Amino acid sequence: MTGSAPEALRVLVARTTSALGDAVRDDGVLWDAVDGAESPADHYGAIWAAVALAVADPDDARWRALVDRWLARPATERGHLPFQRLAFLLLREHLGEREPHGVTERGATGRGATDEGRPALRAEDARRLAEGLVAAGTNSRHPSNNWVLLARTCDVLEADPRRVLAALAGFTAPCHAWLTEAGGFIDHPAAPSRGRLTTPLAYHAKFTLLLSLLAPRLPGNAILTDGLGMALRWMSAFLDEDTGSLAAFGRSTESLFGTGCALVALLAAWRGSNDDDRPIWERRLLALVEDAESRRRDDGLLALNARRTTGIEGGWDPYMHLSVYNAWAAGLLAWAIASDLTAPATATTHRAPASVAPTSVAPTGVAATGASLFHDPSAGLLACRGRAATVFLSLQGQPVQDVQEEFVDLRTSALVPFHIGAGATVAVPPPARLPLQALRRCPWMAGWTPVFADGDDLYGLTRLERVIVRGAGDGRLVVLGWGRPTRLHHVSPGRGSLGWWWEQVDHHLLGNRGRRRRGLSPPGLAGHHVVVALALDADRAWWGRSVVLLGRPADADGGRPIHLNPCGHSFIETREPVPVAVSTSGEADLRLTVGGALPAARAGARGAAGDPVAWPLADSAWTVAMGPGLGRDGGRDGGAVRGAARGEDALPMHVDLATATLHVPWGEVPMQPES
Repeated sequence: MTGSAPEALRVLVARTTSALGDAVRDDGVLWDAVDGAESPADHYGAIWAAVALAVADPDDARWRALVDRWLARPATERGHLPFQRLAFLLLREHLGEREPHGVTERGATGRGATDEGRPALRAEDARRLAEGLVAAGTNSRHPSNNWVLLARTCDVLEADPRRVLAALAGFTAPCHAWLTEAGGFIDHPAAPSRGRLTTPLAYHAKFTLLLSLLAPRLPGNAILTDGLGMALRWMSAFLDEDTGSLAAFGRSTESLFGTGCALVALLAAWRGSNDDDRPIWERRLLALVEDAESRRRDDGLLALNARRTTGIEGGWDPYMHLSVYNAWAAGLLAWAIASDLTAPATATTHRAPASVAPTSVAPTGVAATGASLFHDPSAGLLACRGRAATVFLSLQGQPVQDVQEEFVDLRTSALVPFHIGAGATVAVPPPARLPLQALRRCPWMAGWTPVFADGDDLYGLTRLERVIVRGAGDGRLVVLGWGRPTRLHHVSPGRGSLGWWWEQVDHHLLGNRGRRRRGLSPPGLAGHHVVVALALDADRAWWGRSVVLLGRPADADGGRPIHLNPCGHSFIETREPVPVAVSTSGEADLRLTVGGALPAARAGARGAAGDPVAWPLADSAWTVAMGPGLGRDGGRDGGAVRGAARGEDALPMHVDLATATLHVPWGEVPMQPES
């Protein structure tokens, strides 16, 4: 393996593996410094740490201690079995086929040689790994689609030659339903339909990893090879090579889990690419390696995302643990480096299409803009690249997989930027998962998601019924959407009611299957409608959004929902403040208030919003625009300063309510939905 990026990857893995080894105690305990306890027994940290250590040195006693401690646990304490099974399969493969690192004489290890001249697997290790595979048997009930495909990947890897095609069919068959037309992986639900699907980018990276494991073993299989090529292109569309940002949308936001998956797939693509494409794959590899290395903690482990803060403040999901994700990334990558894993050459076409097939985008009216635009209309995700900015947008919004009572998940909200990079600087952080009570107290924490209070319930613009994308070329576009706010949190039924009993059955007997489907059809704020327009110029580095609340009479009791965060937005705080301008037309003036730090996967995330206002009796619009290029070329007059509520002349966009038209520097856009 040669080249700066692969060598940097080797160093990254070696340093992380060394730190993992320091966290292993003599009795096989993998210590988690953040939890202040042993790495969770039902998680996969111990076994993947064993993989990393065994690849580094097969004679290291620590990997055996980790496996033995896991095997000694009762079956009820072992969880995440597909992840464990993959680790045992790859470890068995490595130990059975590889010379131990740093050992030149086979006799020094006490192992004999196979007929092919490769070292044989030690009898005691063969027994240990066989027991591990028995203990890590997978079952048919899995919480999401990526778990199902992981289990079926294991089936393919261990199938004998006579049954490998049948096992492969078990992997490929569901992919017809679990892929968007553009190639994005649908992680939830198992039976997706229009407007009811989720495509978290971390789990698309995992899907790409699984294809990278399978395609080289069956190089003549067009389904795997073509699928891997499409998955790599889709993943690359949402990788910002200038900032190293990847997987900023959905669960496990910008996490080390997704980074580890993507690095394995990119390494395989780099190895299989031709001389023309190899520098492109190396650049992508290096961007992710440098971003991961920048997360290095004092104890040698890697922070789980680009922000060093742990827990919910750092953008962690509840299932994230420092030891687990470090072990996953180090174990996977150590194995991939040693295995010479190489993607089939025909799978490594690097160029993301300008857009998907014309029949797929015809309803959106997108004009082709060369390599600057990638749009997956089914997923509702869009990537726009210009000379000054890289912008990733969520369009119609996606369901939340697990709607809870005490937390609000805004990471898949409608018509929000989930990443904006201005050169090598991240300007806008990904949306966050927030405590419900914190959001009530500080509505500016919602960032770009408009939030409304109706009595005790909070609603947000997380889903849109219709979206239209209008591209103007040269990195300029407008996205229009229509919809109504939906409830952001679960409201438990009364104890003893039929709904309460159903929730008990779901929890105790069905593995919370119903709970994971709550977000597919959330209750809406009846009778209240919103029109929203997002405009951006990626060549001049500005972006903005207008939210129009369609006026309606007050309820019979005189009550009106409260718009808690007019002109809400988020940004990354930098030494030189990014210009921001706001304007309103409607019932109230606006005073922009800069809030505090946001829970986010990126450091320096801040939020801002205006003071709450009642739902207007007449149509009203709130517009906020920001970016380094605000007021420069694309703007109308000079730039605006943060915190100053300026009029329309300070913005490069504004809404004319009388004509229902959005004005941008390159033209006028009607805001009425097309029939």
